[in-house]
Amino acid sequence: MKNEKTNVLFSKFTLRNFWKLGGRFYFASGLTAKVSSDNIQPYFLQRGLGYQRDFVRGYEYYVADGQNYFLGKFNFKYQLVRQQIYKLPFLKTEKFNRIPYAFYLNLFSDFAYVKSLRYENHDTFTNSLPDSWLNGNGLGIDFVTYYDKVIRLEYSVNKKGESGFFIHFMTSI
Repeated sequence: MKNEKTNVLFSKFTLRNFWKLGGRFYFASGLTAKVSSDNIQPYFLQRGLGYQRDFVRGYEYYVADGQNYFLGKFNFKYQLVRQQIYKLPFLKTEKFNRIPYAFYLNLFSDFAYVKSLRYENHDTFTNSLPDSWLNGNGLGIDFVTYYDKVIRLEYSVNKKGESGFFIHFMTSI
């Protein structure tokens, strides 16, 4: 393999949508898929789940590398605290002394499948997550402020039966 050329093509698609169900209830879903050519790929190009925002909640400490994957995320939200404005009394400028905020109760379910193409004469992979369905479910509270900046506090359980409390600083979908 010393002088062989690497020829890889991949595409990644993401679709996200948010719906107001009525009153204080909301629903959000996101689907992401990555499709790669079946050519032999160097390991560093086999980036699957566990990077940036492409992960199943409940598997935050894991990576599932592979050439192809599908990820679905679903959130049901209830607005606990409608948008409020907190004024900082020590700042006189109206542009800077107002901090908007809102709180949402969040019930979620994520699922994914990562396909790893295994080749002859390659080392055996020890990661058991590729080539199996992954899912995580849980409950959380979202704190939303300026320009949709979010702090999410979540408790989740994964398919392995592991559970944990996680803090995230980006939207879930």
